[in-house]
Amino acid sequence: TIVINGSEIEIPGNIGISTSQCNGEQNMHVTHTHGNDGTIHVEMNEPGDVPLEVFFDVWGKHFNETGVLDERVDAYHKIEMYVDGVKVNTYENHLLEDKQQILIEFGPIQGE
Repeated sequence: TIVINGSEIEIPGNIGISTSQCNGEQNMHVTHTHGNDGTIHVEMNEPGDVPLEVFFDVWGKHFNETGVLDERVDAYHKIEMYVDGVKVNTYENHLLEDKQQILIEFGPIQGE
């Protein structure tokens, strides 16, 4: 889930499916979405670690500790990431695991 200034941003379906980098119709990247429910699917031929940045690269969107999508951290705005309700600072390097609940929040620094 991505929340920017209190509003949830929809993660579209079909990210990473049948793109110009895929080698055939209906082929998929390692990370992809089917529906717009925010579920990121990770499917690989062999086991391995997949960092969250792979999904954002496939989506063509920015994400790291400096910001998310078109938003950037500055003196008045911050970004925080939670995995299963626990605040983490792994951002784009976070390794995806099955059934994780990932929340990325961007918004004003409280008191500003």
